Amino acid sequence: MSLPARDASAELSASEGSEERIPEGSTSLDLPQFLAMLECRDATRRVAALQSVNHSIFEATDGNEASKIFRKVVSMLNDPVWDVKRAAIRLLSELGPRFGHETMEMLHRLLSHPDPLVQLMIACVLKNVEGAEDCCQQIWGDRSTAEAALSHQGLLLEFLDASFKGDREIVLAAVKQDGQALKYAEPCLCDDEEIVLAAVAQSGSAVHFASQKIIARHEGLRALREGRGHGLCGDYLMMEHLGKGAFGEVTEAEHMSTKHVVAIKKVSYDPEVFGHGVPAFAVLEVALVRKFEHPNVVRLLDVHVGRYDIQMVFELHPADLRMVLKQSSGRMSIEEVRQYSANILDGLCACHTIQLLHRDIKPQNILVSAEGILKIADFGQARISDPQQPLTLQVVTLWYRSPELLLGAARYGFEVDCWSAGCVIAEMCTGRPLFPGGSQIDTLLQIFQLLGTPSCTNWPQGRQLHHFRDTFPKWPGTGLQPVLDVRPGLCAHEGHELLSGLLCLQPDRRLSSRQACRHQFCRHG
Repeated sequence: MSLPARDASAELSASEGSEERIPEGSTSLDLPQFLAMLECRDATRRVAALQSVNHSIFEATDGNEASKIFRKVVSMLNDPVWDVKRAAIRLLSELGPRFGHETMEMLHRLLSHPDPLVQLMIACVLKNVEGAEDCCQQIWGDRSTAEAALSHQGLLLEFLDASFKGDREIVLAAVKQDGQALKYAEPCLCDDEEIVLAAVAQSGSAVHFASQKIIARHEGLRALREGRGHGLCGDYLMMEHLGKGAFGEVTEAEHMSTKHVVAIKKVSYDPEVFGHGVPAFAVLEVALVRKFEHPNVVRLLDVHVGRYDIQMVFELHPADLRMVLKQSSGRMSIEEVRQYSANILDGLCACHTIQLLHRDIKPQNILVSAEGILKIADFGQARISDPQQPLTLQVVTLWYRSPELLLGAARYGFEVDCWSAGCVIAEMCTGRPLFPGGSQIDTLLQIFQLLGTPSCTNWPQGRQLHHFRDTFPKWPGTGLQPVLDVRPGLCAHEGHELLSGLLCLQPDRRLSSRQACRHQFCRHG
């Protein structure tokens, strides 16, 4: 038997429409209110329903109807929100004496469910039901089942026997999944350094369940208890959230001994999905960035690998190029454009020299040091270049995506990064994105208006790509004149040649990063 799934994405939505509300001042729901509230999108209302239902409704209905209601409550054990699961376990435990034959058969079948978490939740429900002790004892007392279940939902520790709450390995599995599980551990384990540090690494507020002795002897725990920081990562105190992207979230952190401030990128994952290991994309990012010692590529300082996440410690820089562009309001000097262009292209050339495709060059992924040096960052979409290997097309932020990607090229190379760099340099010149399309087709048409629609003369191969249509408007293209109109000084330093080379419609005629970084425009001062 399987438990019906609920949509976790709906949990952030408030209850709406004609959903039943708990009558003001009431602590007991009747059957229609109860069933309606179990369907609410707001998880707090589902919890309230399970906590407020009048138990007599399970007796006032006939056997078949009661079984349906019990089945509905059991299905809440599959809810994506732990507080709903918890309320369902409590309600079912209280209703045990009212279980009919059909409900007991259903619960017995669930004891053989392939998911150990489901097995253990059902055992928690049945442990005090008369006549059910024997059938659930094998699950209830099995250490391996408990450890497997807690590695998926650590807070289930609340319902387990004291023997498990005092078992070091069991508790460690629980707090690694959810640090708040520390509050259910036996007091002796709240003084265990490995367990406490694992708990606060997962949830900084778990420090409130640590013993005073361990807090007194550990600087990081003292800082958390005093309200400084929100978590620990090795020797680093996690401070302020800096942002979140498609491949992880970034936090400012401080080394507890040296006080050196860094940026920590945390990539979370489900080990079950990735074969009980770290996902390949995270391993690849670490492997690639560790190779770098280049002034224009952000430096990886340390790595911490956990069961559910990998945390990469990078040097911290005060701004990114997007912030600088916003502050300059399109008034960046030509010398700044030249220096920044040289930084970007030098860093990109270093990547390409080791056969690394970045695949997401954009202002947000280019950091600016306190000394004004640009550094390429965020290698979450990076891959080693292999001309024979097809690569995904869903890479590079839309405004910086090359025409061959937009047209569906199955194979591509370093040219996509060079195109993106050209878009960024043009944006530094004008203060505005060059191709700010609202969709793939909109971006593509903006490119064609500027550089011309692919034809038999300017890019014959482009006409063969999957997304090319003969119905596209036949534009001859204006070239880079709109950029030169805003920044005529580009011509004095051959900057228009550099941009024309990077923003060449035909990929195999595009300037390489090595050619571009050696261009006169980048060889200033």
